[in-house]
Amino acid sequence: MIHIEGMGVLGSILAVRLEAAGIDFTWDDCEHEITAWKASTSIVYPSGEPEDMFGYMRWQDWADHQTFGRFTERVPYAFTTKKPPHKGKYSYEALESEPWKVANSAWAYCVNVQEFIRWARWNYAGLRVHNHGAPAGSRVIVAHGTGNNPRRKQYVWGWAQRVMLRYPFRERFPRCALYHRKGRFVMAYAYPIANTSYWWAGSSLIVQKGEAKELDALKHFQKWERTMAEQGVFVVDDANEPPVQGWRPRGDDINDTAWVREIDGQLVVRPLWHSGVRWAPQLTDAVLEAL
Repeated sequence: MIHIEGMGVLGSILAVRLEAAGIDFTWDDCEHEITAWKASTSIVYPSGEPEDMFGYMRWQDWADHQTFGRFTERVPYAFTTKKPPHKGKYSYEALESEPWKVANSAWAYCVNVQEFIRWARWNYAGLRVHNHGAPAGSRVIVAHGTGNNPRRKQYVWGWAQRVMLRYPFRERFPRCALYHRKGRFVMAYAYPIANTSYWWAGSSLIVQKGEAKELDALKHFQKWERTMAEQGVFVVDDANEPPVQGWRPRGDDINDTAWVREIDGQLVVRPLWHSGVRWAPQLTDAVLEAL
């Protein structure tokens, strides 16, 4: 019997894959407020990094998957940087609305992580063992990077705000992922929330080396509004909701890069602070292989 500790992004994807493989499992989640998935903006973008593109090709297939496809949307990818971001190697079209460009035949895949996780918890509710720990003799998979994951070294704080947008080329590209970056310190993006009429506006990358703590997310969102307005992107509706705060778990990205490690008899996943959705295919591959 397999027991999944943590039903966030990785735990939920792993649950679907275990079921497909005919492997019995149970699961639980501590429901801690310090988590990443509630504020996940969940984009799988085209890039020039080999690991990114391995995951990208898998998500391209998963977009047609019986389960994952229900929570995934393929959208055009627009950016303001001089060259494609993240070392992308695709061609692009310069739009009349400078400085925006849009990738040619290189889509982005938006994943509605929040709805997917809620569905997974409902779908597998009968397999949950509430606060009783793993059943005796179970093989435990620590499928979260937060909380008691011994491989986590720090948190990277961020936020997300649900918005509806107006931008100059929306008539041509009504559902478009928008990425703006200027230098090292100015970054703002808006990614469609799959299968809704909204976008996630985000985000910040603020390292918290000690305890995770809340920051002034509204201040950061207001800065985002000013930054994106300069690029011709305006909020027309913020759903009358406050920004959602999240904490990306970060491990030792230089010396501890194994997808999964056995620690004290448990399989512990690598904390993925910036790539939990993009690299989920290969991480869950590694867990299945270890089993």
